[in-house]
Amino acid sequence: MKFVSVGMPVYNEEQFIEETILSILNQDYKNFELIISDNASTDKTKQICLNYSENDSRIRFYSRETTTDSTTNFNYVASLAKGDFFMWASGHDTRDPTFISRCVAALEQSNSIVLCYSDAVWIDKNGKNIGFEKSDIDTVGMSKIERIKKVFWNLGYAYPIYGIFRKETLNAVLPYQKILGPDVVLLSELSAIGEFARLHEPLFNIRKLSDYGDWHIYFQKSMNINLNRKKAIGLFFQFIVKNYRAVIKHAQSPGEKLIIKKIFLVDSFIKYHWMLSGLIRLR
Repeated sequence: MKFVSVGMPVYNEEQFIEETILSILNQDYKNFELIISDNASTDKTKQICLNYSENDSRIRFYSRETTTDSTTNFNYVASLAKGDFFMWASGHDTRDPTFISRCVAALEQSNSIVLCYSDAVWIDKNGKNIGFEKSDIDTVGMSKIERIKKVFWNLGYAYPIYGIFRKETLNAVLPYQKILGPDVVLLSELSAIGEFARLHEPLFNIRKLSDYGDWHIYFQKSMNINLNRKKAIGLFFQFIVKNYRAVIKHAQSPGEKLIIKKIFLVDSFIKYHWMLSGLIRLR
């Protein structure tokens, strides 16, 4: 049975952290470790995590003395992973008890599959279903260019980043970058390397928090920067370039390079116009 590492970077998650931890501990797949890194929380998150780690040997708990950006914490839990497969987990989302076992089963069907994820539902603070989230980036059996195109055009909210990765392949694209849209860039590059498998059932619950959609909070949490319009627009163009560079290095022919250039340096302005428009309106 393959060993799975679950990395959970957390900060001030006391409201939902117990429910999240239990959704991992109650998985029907038992051969895993849970790595929790608390980013110097100011609420009861640290104590809650400590209590669970003291009573379950599968949990390894780490605590920072000072708060850093969430991207650094994401990379930290991944660097500590010992498993054949790896999964990031937030401190507020939850999973069906079969999530890990079914993703692992899909990954074991073929070494070409580097990521398995499921459909999802959005939930509110009370756990009520408030809408479905489907991102059809299933690329099993496709060629490299077919995979790249499908992930580029079909990836919406990048929640598949919370699926299960083949750790050896994930290591090749880490670290998680301290940029706008690091999840998109990571998934884009992985699409050039291997296949993504989608489970057509909502086995993942995404908690919609009160700060969802706030660009200022997003940049403060992920990159530890205070945002203004000029800086935001610069970060958008950096995202376009980083996304392109992550994929183009996997091109093996002039034809592949030409297609990738069109997608990431031309079509990106079609797909992500909403993002640029929102950043331009920032104060």
